[in-house]
Amino acid sequence: MSSSWLQSLFANDDLLDHLTPPPAGHAPTTSAELDSFLAESMRNLSVEKREIVLEETNGIPRSNLEDPAEINAWLGVLDNYINNLKRGTVYEVAEAMDRQFVTNQDFRLMFLRSVRYDPKAAAEQIIKFLDLKRGLFGQSKLVSKITLEDLTENDIEYLKSGSIQILPERDSAGRKVVLDLAHLRDFDVADIERARFYIFHSLAECDETQRTGITNIALVLASDRKMKKGYTGRMYDMPIFYAVLYACTDNYQHYALSSVAIYRLPVILRPRFRVHYAPSFEKCHEILARVGIPIDLLPSSTDSFPTKECHAKWFEQRCQMEQKLARSLGQSIAGEYAKTDVLFGFRSEHDGNIRFRNIVKSKQESYEEANKGGKTTIAMSVVDHIKLCGGRFLKLDSDDNWQEVPDLEARNKVAHSFRNARRRKIAT
Repeated sequence: MSSSWLQSLFANDDLLDHLTPPPAGHAPTTSAELDSFLAESMRNLSVEKREIVLEETNGIPRSNLEDPAEINAWLGVLDNYINNLKRGTVYEVAEAMDRQFVTNQDFRLMFLRSVRYDPKAAAEQIIKFLDLKRGLFGQSKLVSKITLEDLTENDIEYLKSGSIQILPERDSAGRKVVLDLAHLRDFDVADIERARFYIFHSLAECDETQRTGITNIALVLASDRKMKKGYTGRMYDMPIFYAVLYACTDNYQHYALSSVAIYRLPVILRPRFRVHYAPSFEKCHEILARVGIPIDLLPSSTDSFPTKECHAKWFEQRCQMEQKLARSLGQSIAGEYAKTDVLFGFRSEHDGNIRFRNIVKSKQESYEEANKGGKTTIAMSVVDHIKLCGGRFLKLDSDDNWQEVPDLEARNKVAHSFRNARRRKIAT
């Protein structure tokens, strides 16, 4: 198999539109060449680092002690690198918006840990991360925490699908395991990237995970189906340390593409990448069991996955956590309602009502084209979306207290808003 064959993949397969092919003659295109390339990545490491990589990729626990004096020294060097690199970058924009956000020690320490305490690499990654965040969510969210409220309906559906999920058990090294099921990735790249940003950032916020890193498993075991489009690899700009990345596939074309993906990896991750040609789920399980992965949590077919209920519970817990946080923040400002809530009455400038109107506007055309049953379904989907993102539909009772209304009344309000939007459009 020659590299010209690999180049033809880029020319003919629309799955590869988002990748940049490596220089001709440089990409490993056979199992032996790929193994040789990975071995070369290992040889470029010092003996100490090589031992660390071998232990971590084989699921052997390691202590992750940090010296406070060294941490402070690294943070000082990091600050110098940022000052040298930030001119004309998105970092200056973020700094102008909220300097405390980008200079916060916990924020910067996330990046130091993700590149294993390399201050220069951490400074570069902070800038890449902010650029990624602005590209996915807009500049207004640059110095804000990304929550479910910032995701679109499609983003949330992708998140709920289980295509990307955190397993409920850890590997033998005590690390959290992220499972990527490629056959469920039937969404646009933008939806995938926003949802992945959310899930990886939830991991990055955990101090323990910052220290231990994560184990990432990608299963592309669906040769009887067309491979779903992936994402551009920008998730490697997140402040996450990948202790090891496994890719298992039953399709040789996908195996070859995995070799190309190595060129997209930061140098620090290349020795930690393991790609396996596995003709069945059983073979994949056998391979991963050797390195301490809890294989009873892995799917045995493309039709389902055993952690479906666990993933749904994880999502529900995230919803509840954010609802609680949003309401506590809202109460500190408004007293009786949160900024995520939709308020009945003339509250046009309230944040929740503005967001509600934008959702209605985005669905107006579909609503007008739907039959009676379809209109009811669309109206209810708006109610569900507001609630998933921590909001409620509230109205004042006789004692001037805000009370949540039943779903039927909330749905009727949505339908009324659709009708009002139609009348305004006709009037103009």
